[in-house]
Amino acid sequence: MIKIALLLLVFVFAFGGEIKGQRTPKPTPTPTPVLQGTLIKTSLKPLQYTELELVPLESDRIVNDPRFFGVSDTYGRFFFRDVPDGKYTLSVNFGDKPTFLSPFATFFYPGTSDRKVATVFTVDSTTRIKGITFKMPAELIKSPIIGKILWPDGRPVQGAVISCRDMEFAVRNDFGGTTTDKNGMFKLEAFVGRRYQLGVMLFDQDRVSPFDAGSIIALAESDEFVLKERQTVFVIQVTKPKSVKPFFDKYLSLIRTESELTQLMSGSK
Repeated sequence: MIKIALLLLVFVFAFGGEIKGQRTPKPTPTPTPVLQGTLIKTSLKPLQYTELELVPLESDRIVNDPRFFGVSDTYGRFFFRDVPDGKYTLSVNFGDKPTFLSPFATFFYPGTSDRKVATVFTVDSTTRIKGITFKMPAELIKSPIIGKILWPDGRPVQGAVISCRDMEFAVRNDFGGTTTDKNGMFKLEAFVGRRYQLGVMLFDQDRVSPFDAGSIIALAESDEFVLKERQTVFVIQVTKPKSVKPFFDKYLSLIRTESELTQLMSGSK
């Protein structure tokens, strides 16, 4: 009997039983979802691990608040909790480029690319919206962009850094970037039907990563183009620029810091 009593006492202490003079803190309740639903593909199958955004109606850009972001789970389910009172639209890739993880142009609930006709959700302390089914359009098709970079005399340029700017997206963009081989050739992927422009930078030393410093000795860019499934090979000639700053304004994604920008521009003013 004594052993049983001791075991019970140990159990009380170890597993949080209330002791005289002490109170076990109550767990903070998880806020009830304000808005919840399911994100699905055109096939009606769940669209997994895709970010969704609630954007205040008066805002034309994403508000950096974790309460405004949700991610669909394995079954395509998503929810938003603790959303401030207000009016919102629900979207995927709001004000953002399509990516290989989320290959869609900006799209709004219930099924439109035009925010003006999107559903407006009014949220207050009593709002509990359930059962939303958000059906996305067909995924954008990936296609390779293949090109060749040459010096003015026709020699291939090896080691040139290639960037791809999405012209439908207001901010800089590259698809991870790539470099040319010994034959001046490069290949990267983008999305069919999107408008792009290629940028080329050649440094005076091999760059192990985008953080390496070095002066830019040649630049070039292509004309704007709409990517097709069967795109012709781009041939681009590089030239030594008078100034590199306008180029950086378009292709800044390859440059990480202001100090590095100063170093890179040092040989090309």
